[in-house]
Amino acid sequence: MIVTCPRSSVVEQGFCKAQVASSNLVRGSRGISSVGRAPALQAGCQRFESAILHFFYRIMQLPKYSDFIYQYYNFYTEEECDEVVKTVESTEFYQKNPDPKTRVRNNRCLNLSYLTEFWDNDSLSIEGIPEATMMSHNMIMKAHRQYMKDNKLLKAYMPDYYHKLGAEYFYRYYDESDYYDWHFDASKFTEHVHSYIVYLNDDFEGGDTLFLTQKKRVKPKKGSVLCFTCDFYSIHKGARVTKGTKKILWTCTKRIDFQTRVKP
Repeated sequence: MIVTCPRSSVVEQGFCKAQVASSNLVRGSRGISSVGRAPALQAGCQRFESAILHFFYRIMQLPKYSDFIYQYYNFYTEEECDEVVKTVESTEFYQKNPDPKTRVRNNRCLNLSYLTEFWDNDSLSIEGIPEATMMSHNMIMKAHRQYMKDNKLLKAYMPDYYHKLGAEYFYRYYDESDYYDWHFDASKFTEHVHSYIVYLNDDFEGGDTLFLTQKKRVKPKKGSVLCFTCDFYSIHKGARVTKGTKKILWTCTKRIDFQTRVKP
Protein backbone atom coordinates (compact mmCIF):
# COMPACT_ATOMS: atom_id res chain seq x y z
CA MET A 1 0.00 0.00 0.00
CA ILE A 2 1.32 3.43 -0.96
CA VAL A 3 0.22 6.52 0.92
CA THR A 4 -1.78 8.79 -1.35
CA CYS A 5 -2.27 12.55 -1.20
CA PRO A 6 -5.35 13.95 0.58
CA ARG A 7 -8.38 14.74 -1.55
CA SER A 8 -8.51 18.07 -3.34
CA SER A 9 -11.47 19.21 -1.25
CA VAL A 10 -9.29 19.12 1.85
CA VAL A 11 -6.63 21.16 0.10
CA GLU A 12 -9.21 23.65 -1.15
CA GLN A 13 -10.60 24.04 2.36
CA GLY A 14 -7.07 24.61 3.60
CA PHE A 15 -6.51 27.35 1.04
CA CYS A 16 -9.78 28.98 2.06
CA LYS A 17 -8.75 28.92 5.71
CA ALA A 18 -5.39 30.39 4.81
CA GLN A 19 -7.07 33.22 2.94
CA VAL A 20 -9.37 33.97 5.86
CA ALA A 21 -6.47 33.91 8.30
CA SER A 22 -4.44 36.21 6.07
CA SER A 23 -7.30 38.68 5.67
CA ASN A 24 -7.79 38.69 9.43
CA LEU A 25 -4.18 39.68 9.89
CA VAL A 26 -4.58 42.84 7.85
CA ARG A 27 -8.21 43.65 8.63
CA GLY A 28 -7.27 45.73 11.63
CA SER A 29 -5.15 48.13 9.54
CA ARG A 30 -7.12 51.31 9.01
CA GLY A 31 -7.22 53.00 5.64
CA ILE A 32 -6.05 49.97 3.66
CA SER A 33 -8.38 49.01 0.82
CA SER A 34 -9.04 45.48 -0.42
CA VAL A 35 -6.50 46.22 -3.13
CA GLY A 36 -3.92 46.97 -0.46
CA ARG A 37 -4.70 43.73 1.28
CA ALA A 38 -4.13 41.68 -1.88
CA PRO A 39 -0.34 41.36 -1.52
CA ALA A 40 -0.75 40.09 2.04
CA LEU A 41 -3.36 37.57 0.93
CA GLN A 42 -1.13 36.42 -1.89
CA ALA A 43 1.87 36.07 0.43
CA GLY A 44 -0.21 34.06 2.89
CA CYS A 45 -1.37 31.69 0.17
CA GLN A 46 2.17 31.31 -1.19
CA ARG A 47 3.44 30.32 2.25
CA PHE A 48 0.57 27.88 2.66
CA GLU A 49 1.11 26.45 -0.83
CA SER A 50 4.80 25.92 -0.08
CA ALA A 51 3.96 24.07 3.12
CA ILE A 52 1.40 21.89 1.32
CA LEU A 53 3.82 21.01 -1.48
CA HIS A 54 6.50 20.12 1.08
CA PHE A 55 3.97 17.93 2.91
CA PHE A 56 2.94 16.15 -0.31
CA TYR A 57 6.58 15.64 -1.31
CA ARG A 58 7.35 14.10 2.07
CA ILE A 59 4.35 11.75 1.83
CA MET A 60 5.29 10.62 -1.67
CA GLN A 61 8.76 9.78 -0.36
CA LEU A 62 7.23 7.34 2.17
CA PRO A 63 5.95 4.08 0.66
CA LYS A 64 4.00 2.08 3.24
CA TYR A 65 3.92 -1.63 2.48
CA SER A 66 1.78 -2.37 5.55
CA ASP A 67 0.80 -0.72 8.82
CA PHE A 68 4.28 -1.43 10.17
CA ILE A 69 6.57 -1.60 7.12
CA TYR A 70 7.79 1.83 6.01
CA GLN A 71 10.51 2.87 3.57
CA TYR A 72 11.78 6.45 3.68
CA TYR A 73 13.29 7.56 0.38
CA ASN A 74 16.10 10.16 0.26
CA PHE A 75 16.42 9.95 4.03
CA TYR A 76 20.20 10.22 3.89
CA THR A 77 22.46 12.00 1.43
CA GLU A 78 24.70 10.10 -0.95
CA GLU A 79 27.67 11.65 0.84
CA GLU A 80 26.54 10.19 4.19
CA CYS A 81 26.21 6.72 2.67
CA ASP A 82 29.54 6.94 0.87
CA GLU A 83 31.29 8.08 4.05
CA VAL A 84 30.09 5.05 6.00
CA VAL A 85 31.21 2.68 3.25
CA LYS A 86 34.59 4.38 2.93
CA THR A 87 35.18 4.40 6.70
CA VAL A 88 34.26 0.76 7.25
CA GLU A 89 35.98 -0.66 4.20
CA SER A 90 39.24 1.13 4.98
CA THR A 91 39.56 -0.75 8.29
CA GLU A 92 41.67 -3.84 8.81
CA PHE A 93 38.65 -5.63 10.27
CA TYR A 94 36.78 -5.34 7.00
CA GLN A 95 39.75 -6.36 4.90
CA LYS A 96 40.39 -9.45 7.06
CA ASN A 97 36.82 -10.15 8.09
CA PRO A 98 36.62 -13.74 9.43
CA ASP A 99 32.81 -13.79 9.52
CA PRO A 100 31.65 -17.07 7.91
CA LYS A 101 28.65 -17.44 5.63
CA THR A 102 25.87 -19.88 6.55
CA ARG A 103 23.11 -21.59 4.62
CA VAL A 104 20.48 -19.09 5.82
CA ARG A 105 22.73 -16.02 6.12
CA ASN A 106 24.79 -16.35 2.98
CA ASN A 107 26.51 -12.96 3.35
CA ARG A 108 29.06 -11.36 5.64
CA CYS A 109 28.85 -8.63 8.25
CA LEU A 110 30.79 -6.68 10.84
CA ASN A 111 29.26 -5.96 14.23
CA LEU A 112 30.61 -2.45 14.65
CA SER A 113 29.38 -2.11 18.23
CA TYR A 114 30.85 -5.44 19.27
CA LEU A 115 34.20 -4.65 17.73
CA THR A 116 34.32 -1.29 19.48
CA GLU A 117 33.38 -2.46 22.96
CA PHE A 118 34.38 -6.09 23.36
CA TRP A 119 37.05 -7.04 20.84
CA ASP A 120 40.17 -8.40 22.53
CA ASN A 121 42.25 -9.41 19.51
CA ASP A 122 45.30 -7.17 19.67
CA SER A 123 46.58 -8.41 16.33
CA LEU A 124 44.05 -6.31 14.40
CA SER A 125 43.69 -2.54 14.62
CA ILE A 126 40.25 -1.05 15.44
CA GLU A 127 41.18 2.24 13.80
CA GLY A 128 38.14 3.62 12.03
CA ILE A 129 35.62 1.36 13.77
CA PRO A 130 34.52 3.84 16.49
CA GLU A 131 33.93 6.50 13.84
CA ALA A 132 31.82 4.08 11.79
CA THR A 133 29.84 3.15 14.90
CA MET A 134 29.00 6.79 15.66
CA MET A 135 27.94 7.39 12.05
CA SER A 136 25.74 4.29 12.20
CA HIS A 137 24.24 5.33 15.52
CA ASN A 138 23.34 8.81 14.26
CA MET A 139 21.77 7.46 11.06
CA ILE A 140 19.74 4.76 12.83
CA MET A 141 18.57 7.11 15.59
CA LYS A 142 17.30 9.55 12.97
CA ALA A 143 15.27 6.76 11.35
CA HIS A 144 14.00 5.46 14.69
CA ARG A 145 12.70 8.85 15.78
CA GLN A 146 10.95 9.43 12.45
CA TYR A 147 9.40 5.95 12.38
CA MET A 148 8.07 6.25 15.93
CA LYS A 149 6.68 9.70 15.13
CA ASP A 150 4.93 8.60 11.92
CA ASN A 151 3.59 5.21 13.05
CA LYS A 152 0.34 6.19 14.70
CA LEU A 153 -0.51 2.65 15.85
CA LEU A 154 2.70 2.22 17.82
CA LYS A 155 2.41 5.72 19.21
CA ALA A 156 -1.25 5.37 20.23
CA TYR A 157 -1.39 1.87 21.67
CA MET A 158 2.12 1.19 22.96
CA PRO A 159 3.55 4.56 24.04
CA ASP A 160 5.36 3.25 27.12
CA TYR A 161 6.66 -0.01 25.67
CA TYR A 162 9.76 1.32 23.98
CA HIS A 163 11.55 3.37 26.60
CA LYS A 164 14.66 1.34 27.44
CA LEU A 165 16.06 0.21 24.12
CA GLY A 166 19.54 -0.73 23.04
CA ALA A 167 21.08 -1.62 19.69
CA GLU A 168 24.18 -2.95 17.98
CA TYR A 169 25.12 -1.78 14.52
CA PHE A 170 26.04 -4.14 11.69
CA TYR A 171 27.68 -3.41 8.37
CA ARG A 172 26.40 -6.17 6.09
CA TYR A 173 27.50 -6.79 2.53
CA TYR A 174 26.33 -9.22 -0.14
CA ASP A 175 28.69 -10.21 -2.92
CA GLU A 176 27.47 -11.72 -6.17
CA SER A 177 25.26 -14.80 -5.49
CA ASP A 178 24.90 -13.88 -1.78
CA TYR A 179 21.47 -13.79 -0.13
CA TYR A 180 19.67 -13.95 3.22
CA ASP A 181 16.99 -16.66 3.32
CA TRP A 182 13.55 -16.35 4.96
CA HIS A 183 13.75 -15.33 8.63
CA PHE A 184 12.45 -12.91 11.18
CA ASP A 185 14.68 -10.92 13.52
CA ALA A 186 14.64 -12.56 16.94
CA SER A 187 16.88 -13.79 19.75
CA LYS A 188 16.36 -16.20 22.60
CA PHE A 189 18.34 -13.91 24.90
CA THR A 190 16.47 -10.65 24.38
CA GLU A 191 13.34 -9.16 22.84
CA HIS A 192 13.91 -7.47 19.50
CA VAL A 193 11.49 -4.64 18.77
CA HIS A 194 12.27 -2.74 15.54
CA SER A 195 14.44 -3.55 12.56
CA TYR A 196 16.14 -0.88 10.42
CA ILE A 197 17.91 -1.41 7.09
CA VAL A 198 19.83 1.50 5.60
CA TYR A 199 20.61 0.98 1.92
CA LEU A 200 24.09 2.41 1.37
CA ASN A 201 24.24 1.76 -2.37
CA ASP A 202 22.11 0.63 -5.29
CA ASP A 203 24.68 0.05 -8.02
CA PHE A 204 24.03 -3.69 -8.08
CA GLU A 205 21.41 -6.06 -9.48
CA GLY A 206 19.04 -8.25 -7.49
CA GLY A 207 19.12 -8.05 -3.71
CA ASP A 208 15.51 -6.95 -3.19
CA THR A 209 14.00 -7.33 0.28
CA LEU A 210 10.92 -9.58 0.21
CA PHE A 211 8.17 -9.85 2.83
CA LEU A 212 6.37 -13.18 3.01
CA THR A 213 3.00 -12.34 4.59
CA GLN A 214 2.48 -9.07 2.73
CA LYS A 215 3.80 -10.47 -0.56
CA LYS A 216 5.75 -7.24 -1.02
CA ARG A 217 9.04 -6.58 -2.78
CA VAL A 218 11.17 -3.64 -1.60
CA LYS A 219 13.70 -2.22 -4.05
CA PRO A 220 16.96 -1.10 -2.42
CA LYS A 221 17.41 2.61 -3.01
CA LYS A 222 20.59 4.38 -1.95
CA GLY A 223 19.89 6.79 0.90
CA SER A 224 16.61 5.11 1.89
CA VAL A 225 15.83 3.27 5.12
CA LEU A 226 13.43 0.35 5.61
CA CYS A 227 11.69 0.18 9.01
CA PHE A 228 9.55 -2.62 10.40
CA THR A 229 8.73 -4.50 13.59
CA CYS A 230 10.40 -7.74 14.68
CA ASP A 231 7.77 -10.49 14.75
CA PHE A 232 6.30 -13.36 12.73
CA TYR A 233 4.32 -10.80 10.75
CA SER A 234 7.60 -9.50 9.33
CA ILE A 235 9.17 -12.67 7.95
CA HIS A 236 11.46 -11.45 5.18
CA LYS A 237 14.46 -12.34 3.03
CA GLY A 238 17.22 -10.65 1.08
CA ALA A 239 17.02 -11.91 -2.49
CA ARG A 240 20.12 -13.16 -4.24
CA VAL A 241 22.46 -10.49 -5.63
CA THR A 242 23.05 -11.24 -9.30
CA LYS A 243 25.65 -8.58 -10.04
CA GLY A 244 27.79 -6.25 -7.93
CA THR A 245 27.86 -5.88 -4.13
CA LYS A 246 24.95 -4.82 -1.93
CA LYS A 247 25.91 -2.80 1.18
CA ILE A 248 23.65 -1.98 4.11
CA LEU A 249 23.61 -0.87 7.71
CA TRP A 250 21.32 -2.97 9.85
CA THR A 251 20.19 -3.10 13.44
CA CYS A 252 17.44 -4.39 15.67
CA THR A 253 16.47 -2.37 18.69
CA LYS A 254 16.10 -4.53 21.77
CA ARG A 255 14.55 -4.09 25.18
CA ILE A 256 17.28 -3.61 27.74
CA ASP A 257 15.00 -4.32 30.72
CA PHE A 258 13.93 -7.61 29.12
CA GLN A 259 17.53 -8.63 28.51
CA THR A 260 18.44 -8.23 32.18
CA ARG A 261 15.71 -10.69 33.18
CA VAL A 262 16.67 -13.46 30.77
CA LYS A 263 19.75 -15.53 31.44
CA PRO A 264 21.51 -17.46 28.64
